[in-house]
Amino acid sequence: MEFENNLDIILKRAQKSNIIIAQIETGKPSRYALVHNHIDLFHFIMSDDPDNHDLFSVIKKKMKQKPYFILDFPQYKFPQITEKEAYEYLKYTLDSIDQVMRKHKVPYSFEKHCHICCTHEYVNDFYKYRFHIVIDKWKHKDSSEARALYRCVLKELPKHIRDKKFLDGSIYSRIQYFPILFNRK
Repeated sequence: MEFENNLDIILKRAQKSNIIIAQIETGKPSRYALVHNHIDLFHFIMSDDPDNHDLFSVIKKKMKQKPYFILDFPQYKFPQITEKEAYEYLKYTLDSIDQVMRKHKVPYSFEKHCHICCTHEYVNDFYKYRFHIVIDKWKHKDSSEARALYRCVLKELPKHIRDKKFLDGSIYSRIQYFPILFNRK
């Protein structure tokens, strides 16, 4: 697997079955590569030291993607947040996802389709809470459809919760970077 510094070169080479990854190391420019399949990706991840860098899956605007939500509680917005409050926001979000799915008659169940990953970490002596929610077994046709689901879920949140702005809407851009298993942001 060869890394390039130019994402556009990788995007031009990418075929539908390829996985595009970004390698991001502190103080160095990002590098990009194509992986042929999930097995090759797994072997690369397991052969590399995740403490040296972070690996991300790169998703282009027109690529299919699973429904994905990030709940983020940065220190400047939530300086006194407790663990209990962070998990309450998570519960409100999960309830809103369920309401949207029922409203649109999607055969969804939390137990069968919902995966939650916690990537909490210490940042400048502050414990930052972050949750990733992935809805399995479905895919959006592109980032516009993903953004539409995000907006529906956001609308279902109670106003006093929605106004906290903890649900990250920036992940639905033209190029998206999603952390890869065994790596961190």
